[in-house]
Amino acid sequence: MPPKILVVEDYPDLGELLCQILQRGGMTATLSPGGSEALRMAASMCPDAVLLDLMLPDIGGLDVCSRLKSDLATANIPILFVTCAENENCFRDCFRFGAYDVLRKPYNAQKVVQTVFAAMEWARSQKMAPKSGEFQFDPEEPKTAARGMEEMFARMSQFPQLYARLHEPMVKTLGSFFYPQDAAAAGIPRRVDISYRIETQSQNNEPDLTLHFHWTPAETSAGRSWFSFWKKEDAAPAWLSDLRKIPGAHIESVENGDVEINFSRPGEFPADGVVPPPEKITDHAPQP
Repeated sequence: MPPKILVVEDYPDLGELLCQILQRGGMTATLSPGGSEALRMAASMCPDAVLLDLMLPDIGGLDVCSRLKSDLATANIPILFVTCAENENCFRDCFRFGAYDVLRKPYNAQKVVQTVFAAMEWARSQKMAPKSGEFQFDPEEPKTAARGMEEMFARMSQFPQLYARLHEPMVKTLGSFFYPQDAAAAGIPRRVDISYRIETQSQNNEPDLTLHFHWTPAETSAGRSWFSFWKKEDAAPAWLSDLRKIPGAHIESVENGDVEINFSRPGEFPADGVVPPPEKITDHAPQP
């Protein structure tokens, strides 16, 4: 059975052209002229991939992507944006919200077919992925960061409660990692390595997610705030403060260039937002 592709494009000529390219590549293609209809069609037809125009007349492409990724029924469908935009931040927006890739207009037929098949193969590989992994955030490589985040979310989606609880706030709080200016303002080092693991005590329990952030201390100007934030919250870098606000989040360890955060089930820790101090604080930062 040929792969089913949903094409979301409000210009009929461009949409038909894209459908023809996909059909010549051995796929079936269905055209939707708007975001609202695309959401309904994606839920009913369960496409193998979605080619999504960034600018739509009713619901913007980014909003459509966000809604598809927030729904477990469509969360693991690879999304490829199609756009004529040249603004670098437009591409960063696409990757931040979960795009597998971005195809620029006018279309290169061979690249379209190759990229769609690569996206579908990537999506299939995630179904058997382990419950741990790692990726790097570098504002200069937003596609790499987005691919790593989507792999993490694909593994989280095996646990519906965990995914429903953490997907949206994770996308929101990690969003500034994609933009160099925002990253600098939030106290984020130039490059951050993130490893994660999903652990459960039994089949009846919602699992915990643990994120470990590692960076080179010299690449951030945050100074001693990395080590004093647990004593004085306003000294914490903005991105870390935002992560701490996610229900169930607590700091497990802090070292020079490392922070580990566990996202347990809500209710295991005080609901008033007061987070217990880290079990281990190692301050290797140079004295001012």
